[in-house]
Amino acid sequence: MMSMVSAKDLISTESSIETTRLELHDLDLDNVPIARPLTESELVTIIVPAYIVTDTNTIEGSSILNITMPSDELFYSQAGFPNSRILKQMSENEPVAVLRIPDYMFRALVPDPASISIPSQYFKVFPSLQEFNSLRIEENRQINEEIKKIELEENATLQKFIDNLPPVEMITMDSGQWISRKKYTAPTNWQIDYEIGKMTLSSYTRTGFGHFIFEEREIGLNRIGANGYSIDAMEVVAYYRPYSSDGSNRIEVYPVFYNFDLNESPIVGEKRVIQPWTLPHDFGMHFIIGKGQDTGWYWISIEDFNPESGLSRWYDGSYFDTTPSQYIKTMTVSSEVGLTGQTTSFDARTTPIKEEWIRNQNMWYKPFGYYSGPISEQFHPPGKPMRYVSTVGDLTSPDGNIYTHAYCIG
Repeated sequence: MMSMVSAKDLISTESSIETTRLELHDLDLDNVPIARPLTESELVTIIVPAYIVTDTNTIEGSSILNITMPSDELFYSQAGFPNSRILKQMSENEPVAVLRIPDYMFRALVPDPASISIPSQYFKVFPSLQEFNSLRIEENRQINEEIKKIELEENATLQKFIDNLPPVEMITMDSGQWISRKKYTAPTNWQIDYEIGKMTLSSYTRTGFGHFIFEEREIGLNRIGANGYSIDAMEVVAYYRPYSSDGSNRIEVYPVFYNFDLNESPIVGEKRVIQPWTLPHDFGMHFIIGKGQDTGWYWISIEDFNPESGLSRWYDGSYFDTTPSQYIKTMTVSSEVGLTGQTTSFDARTTPIKEEWIRNQNMWYKPFGYYSGPISEQFHPPGKPMRYVSTVGDLTSPDGNIYTHAYCIG
């Protein structure tokens, strides 16, 4: 019988790397609940004629929308969708622009609902209100089906599937942990409270079970400890698992928080499961630091672009910090692998991981040219060369985005 190995057991004591904090492999990730998609009651939807968010309302060359919204009395709520605001006097067949995001994100993006200034990507244009409603009905049906599947999967255990897997011929390989990072730093006097990016899970193949692979976007906040690292941090982590419930490759995406004031353990609320047949798989990353009534809250929103309904599907993680940071200080791409000498081969690639927008004091900027870097950080077991993992930070940008890439091959 093949026993299931937890991620925590995949690093030998002699080859573990001394770092500034505990990593995800120190946790039992099998017990992290599967993320449920946000439902209509947790989303804010604003529907206006498409012409409002095209051409004249876009700042030329920047794709930032500046919109003076009509007064509340000119909107109505749609039956069955209480959080929807639809502009009156629109034809059923008129093209519409739709803002459909989590409620906390709306508060962070739009402190003054009468005057919206946001990246244009948040609005999606549809041929008509009727077509959008059809897509939304189908999306809600798919969400309900996904929630049912999650409940079934959580009631099953990985162990009973692992026990029935055919034996895999193992060969002796390296053991230890290797980490490669590329770190960018925000301008000294900037106070970035919102960062928008996108991650593509590109490919994953492996044989064997004795490994873990993490490819990450790490966001360090402004309170810095004596060791020079951020006291508070947020991460989106793609965990390329060495096994899954049906024996196939499986990837799990985690929103992760760190608070060194309390402990050095990652704070993980849930995981988003990505199946291998959906690769390449794109999703948006939204890092938000709460302000005003939301001071103390950190949010990571994961926007899945791949649902068959054609609408984005939202997942989130959040953490409340009683001694919070106020803004983003660093942005890092990371690739990490741990081996126990039992893996025959592996190839995981997350490319690109890009930063698209940052907000400094209520103004939006493309990040390239403002962040400094990248600075390389590499860790490997004592007496062993640097290998298996690599990260790349592009030195040019065609569109103002910062493009980074994470690879793990062996």
